[in-house]
Amino acid sequence: MKKWEYKTVVAWTLSKYLDLSLSQEHSESTPPFINDLGSDGWELVSVTISEKNSKTLYHFKRPIQ
Repeated sequence: MKKWEYKTVVAWTLSKYLDLSLSQEHSESTPPFINDLGSDGWELVSVTISEKNSKTLYHFKRPIQ
């Protein structure tokens, strides 16, 4: 059975996001970080959009090696 690791990225706007697993804030557009994570083996599994506080949560997983 495969084991997975998970990562959540929070985006407040298209130009600013926070990688919760690294606790680092980044200033770049959202699509490039998705491609960067995909290159590192992360698979986007869900997106949660909160209109109330204008943030988007991107949930990723990848197999533990």
